[in-house]
Amino acid sequence: MIKKCKVINCNNKYYAKGYCRKHYEGFISRGGYKKHKCLVDKCNNIVTDKNKYCRGHKYRIKKNLSLDLSVRIVNGPKGVINGNWRGGCSEYPNHYLMKKNRILKLKQAKGMCEICGFRGDRIHHIDKNKSNHLLKNLIVVCSKCHGILHRGQRRKSKYKELYGMTIAEMVNTFGKYVSYYYLLHTQGLLKKFITKPDFNNKISGKALQRFDRVDKYKKIYGHDRFKLSEMMETSSELIPLFHRKGKIRKFFKKKLDKKIF
Repeated sequence: MIKKCKVINCNNKYYAKGYCRKHYEGFISRGGYKKHKCLVDKCNNIVTDKNKYCRGHKYRIKKNLSLDLSVRIVNGPKGVINGNWRGGCSEYPNHYLMKKNRILKLKQAKGMCEICGFRGDRIHHIDKNKSNHLLKNLIVVCSKCHGILHRGQRRKSKYKELYGMTIAEMVNTFGKYVSYYYLLHTQGLLKKFITKPDFNNKISGKALQRFDRVDKYKKIYGHDRFKLSEMMETSSELIPLFHRKGKIRKFFKKKLDKKIF
């Protein structure tokens, strides 16, 4: 059924807000809906006739929350239930003191970067010690100056920190495959392997299945994914795609044909 204009004795086709095009233009020229104040006491927000309450109070009434707009509503669950919960720890020891001193430092510097003089909203630890939050050890900086101060401080490989060598160095020293070392690391056996490479490594069945799945290219083609990518001069991420389309077999077939002729 075709919608029609809500004006009495007007059978024109519906356009918007319950009116046909002709009556809608008149509705807009008159200023649209009539306006009034929100029905909540001491609220001076203006709303249209279509609504009884302003946007803030409408939401609070719907959710049965406090009608005081100065009280902040925290959306989402708190603590362990929240999806972003990380155990309640921060990379900064005594994080509360750092946040408190940051506000004080921003007030002292009037929100200006102490290096370039432009607007700044970050703080930098002068002695690069994340646990020293004293006011004399903090300076206010902008994002650009903060980046310059930390430039060249690239984080070491976690394997270098834990085992004294990177995964690439392990492959060059002991042989095996990259995925094998990742697997030993997840099982907590990598440190044992480095100190005594010939130990009887008891890897769980599920982990072995995962290792087999990762290293299936070794079984089929005699080379792992990374070696295949070097031979085919392509990215290792494209090897699974080439495997599904049969391009790796074609590559080796061409190689054999060249050797024969």
